[in-house]
Amino acid sequence: MNKISIIIPTLNRQNYLLNTVNYLNLQSFKNFEIIIIDQNKPYNLNFYKYLKIKYKNLKIKILKQEKKNASSARNLGAKYAKNEILLFLDDDVCIKNKLFLKNHVKNYNDSKVLIVAGRVTDFPFKRKKKFVFKKNFYFFSLDYPKKIFLYGVGRSCNLSIRKKIYFYLGGMDKNFTNGAHKEETDLLFRAKKIGIKVLFDPACHLIHLKVETGGIRNLNYIKQIFYSMFGDIYFSLKHFSNSNLLLNIIFFIKRFFFNRKTFIIIPLFINLLVFTPAMLYSIYVYVINCLRNR
Repeated sequence: MNKISIIIPTLNRQNYLLNTVNYLNLQSFKNFEIIIIDQNKPYNLNFYKYLKIKYKNLKIKILKQEKKNASSARNLGAKYAKNEILLFLDDDVCIKNKLFLKNHVKNYNDSKVLIVAGRVTDFPFKRKKKFVFKKNFYFFSLDYPKKIFLYGVGRSCNLSIRKKIYFYLGGMDKNFTNGAHKEETDLLFRAKKIGIKVLFDPACHLIHLKVETGGIRNLNYIKQIFYSMFGDIYFSLKHFSNSNLLLNIIFFIKRFFFNRKTFIIIPLFINLLVFTPAMLYSIYVYVINCLRNR
């Protein structure tokens, strides 16, 4: 059976990271390595000494990255990975199923499977909405209970891929910074462009805790909105002909201007204020990126 390299970027979440490693330690499948990319300042050497002593039975590699960029961190982890299957996790996940890794890996016994997206349940849990399921990225719930091949579905908190395909696609785009909103969707739409579907497997299930510290949640509200808008707009520019522009616009408007938060005047005002600079910055980054890739 294939071996797997688990790549975990981390920022200001030591206790949650410790829990995540503990869940991995309890897995029935043991042929894996863990690569942790630390983006903290200061770097807590004593914590990682403790981690390696506590889980001395695990193969744990610690990489230090000065710049806080989750996409770059995933690329760095992939570069140092020894195994042919990469699994990207966030540092704040709860994995109750002890067959989680085994379920990811066994999918790759089929040579046609190149990318696997696992089921993600976000915490705090919300009442499931009744919706008409459509076999389309825009209407797909990552809490879906059935196995299915689709284009573009998956999140980087629970996503595995063959290493050769990851590098063939160019890895994560490091321009998706400060929360890396849409980084995985961008990668999966580059896969879509060359006809690669994602296998969604609900048996690879975890709970994403979405804790209040670390990642984009370290930023203030204005910066969170700015980089979230940037991610959406930059993705739409990159995949203008490869995605549904109308649906991109509809979901963008719904997310930032017609939701519960924006019924309050201050968040709505901030979102309107941030929109223009976010759009201009997205265009700038997109043009620079195009010029570099010519």
